Amino acid sequence: MKILNLLLLVLVIGMVSSCSKEKGCKNPNAENYNPNADEDDGSCIIRGCTDPESLTYDPTANTADSVACKYYKDFWIGTWDLNLACTNTLLQNLNSQSFELVIEESTLGNNYVKLKLNNTLINTDAVDVEINAFTLFYDPPAVQVPIFGSNYAVNTNSTLIINQTGTELLPGSTMTISIEDSPFPLTDNCPITGTKR
Repeated sequence: MKILNLLLLVLVIGMVSSCSKEKGCKNPNAENYNPNADEDDGSCIIRGCTDPESLTYDPTANTADSVACKYYKDFWIGTWDLNLACTNTLLQNLNSQSFELVIEESTLGNNYVKLKLNNTLINTDAVDVEINAFTLFYDPPAVQVPIFGSNYAVNTNSTLIINQTGTELLPGSTMTISIEDSPFPLTDNCPITGTKR
């Protein structure tokens, strides 16, 4: 009888142990994947970009990784060296000058950047600009520029188009320069070339 009870006890223990399932993450793409798990316990950790507005959004990610998120603004941010090709005789001296365009992170969100144009003649305050993928329209306030001993308001607006690696401006990038209240009113649509440092 004792042997029978012992055999029954061993049989019950064996059945109980064979019925218990190991729980864990069964997703092989998760960083905590458990290949021995019999039952998924919902503990899988998949890091990635969880922002649906990002270019690198990962709908399978359940743990935010802000480094994984990339936005159009990331292609723009940096310091750009720009050169103009104005055709108006009065503006052709600008063709030999280099313009520095500093593009920084904006506090307005992922579709905005902050721009500042630096040059010996034209300097603008930093302004927030909305970007449209690989195109940007920049219309800063007028700046005072000395011309023939007097200061005149110079208005500029630019359309910049960059390549998909964010390293250079593409054809179609232009800066329109107008001086309306000077003795020589003028407007010129100057093509721009440029590269990011």
